[in-house]
Amino acid sequence: MSYQVIATVLYILLGIIGLFMSLFSVMLFDAPGSENNPFTWLAVLAICSLPITCLVSLIGSWHCYRMADIKKLNIFYCLPFISVILIVVAFVAIEILYDGKLNG
Repeated sequence: MSYQVIATVLYILLGIIGLFMSLFSVMLFDAPGSENNPFTWLAVLAICSLPITCLVSLIGSWHCYRMADIKKLNIFYCLPFISVILIVVAFVAIEILYDGKLNG
């Protein structure tokens, strides 16, 4: 039970941080031609999906905890990491493939 409370607090904080990040994610399209870069789109979509995945993870994990379904509980705990991994992959790809330029 204690790890679930810790994960809940961390995912709430991560969701709030993700909300602020998603507010400013549209600024990634400021550079001319950046709307044509697929990794810029991936970064924006992953950033905007982070608060949603945190919310779904919290709701799903507490539901599975009440139903004593540990296998699904662990799957719900991993959901926000998908968004975080996609954000890292997008920015690493932009850095490697496009020399850090969002417009390609």
